Amino acid sequence: MRIPASSVAVFGDGSADIPMLRAAGLGVAIAPSKPAIREAATHCIESGPIDVAIRYLEEHFLLPST
Repeated sequence: MRIPASSVAVFGDGSADIPMLRAAGLGVAIAPSKPAIREAATHCIESGPIDVAIRYLEEHFLLPST
């Protein structure tokens, strides 16, 4: 199974993550990231436990339950 990079969401907060953030369809920088990291990302979220990333995914990708 090949998944196009444009269909991938990634999270990063370090300079080693910049290529990944640029290549993904959705690159999310985790604050407090350096400016170069935030610029490489398409979105930026607050720092926190893994729950922050999970909440972002739920808010942007999951349909509301009925």
